[in-house]
Amino acid sequence: MRLLSLLPVLALCACDPNHASTQTLHGENLRLDFTLRADDDPTVGFNHFGLVVRDKKGGVPIDPPVVSASSASAPGTEVPVNVQPLGDGRFALLDVMFATSGMWTLSVRSSTTDGSNDSARFDIAVQ
Repeated sequence: MRLLSLLPVLALCACDPNHASTQTLHGENLRLDFTLRADDDPTVGFNHFGLVVRDKKGGVPIDPPVVSASSASAPGTEVPVNVQPLGDGRFALLDVMFATSGMWTLSVRSSTTDGSNDSARFDIAVQ
């Protein structure tokens, strides 16, 4: 399993209903698109978070990715995040609650269609 070395930072500002931030990470085997969106979606609720997982050939994983969240204020503690498949490699991240401001990290692990594993970490600044 290879950890992506690029750790970009997104600032989440939940008070702006039109706010959306997207970042893309390229791993050895995967391309991950991560979106924070502060609006009300009837299927996933307010402040929803999306993840698109594809392998380098455009294929989608057979199983949902494994996602966890941790806060800089509680180092070493990771909380599993429920993932809702939306089809075609798109997933909604459920139960992601940024209860405190500060730095948060989302860890994503997924398998590609050829069975390779890849991981990524998204560092998020919550204001």
